[in-house]
Amino acid sequence: MKTLELCCGGRKYKPDSVGVDINLDSVADVIWNLEEVPWPFKNDEFEEVLCFHAFEHFQNRLTAMEEIHRVSKNGALLHISGPHFSSVTFYSDITHQFPFSWRMFDFILEESKIDRHYTNVRYRLITRRITFYKQQYFLLLPYFFRIFPKLWEKFFSFVFPARQVDFVLQVVK
Repeated sequence: MKTLELCCGGRKYKPDSVGVDINLDSVADVIWNLEEVPWPFKNDEFEEVLCFHAFEHFQNRLTAMEEIHRVSKNGALLHISGPHFSSVTFYSDITHQFPFSWRMFDFILEESKIDRHYTNVRYRLITRRITFYKQQYFLLLPYFFRIFPKLWEKFFSFVFPARQVDFVLQVVK
């Protein structure tokens, strides 16, 4: 399985992946500013894309999602995670541009009822999960919040902040 790893930095999650990063001191196989499009990859080249704690650094996330779609094969999996907007982690890094939320990708999901005028690319939601700080688990509230994530995000997210949101999306072509 050919894997693309975006913003791999000092280590890759999968050693045989194609890593891309802007940093010359990274372990990337390709040095590239991902804000510049098109990315230096062929159409339909990858079966998997990893984007762990990188997407929140992008200025234009919609363009990035379009490029991920372009370089991925139909059915490819995108694993993407980043800090939730209630997380202190988001605000503690000056390079973070935009935080994550439970519904942030809803408008590009094939089953979405949201107006789709932004882009024509589509993904299928495989999983999404909110991760909380370990100290909160003794209250058992995170389990409740995972059952009712929209309710939690709207009313309780700053009282019981999350650490991050993880998504697995499937490319639909």
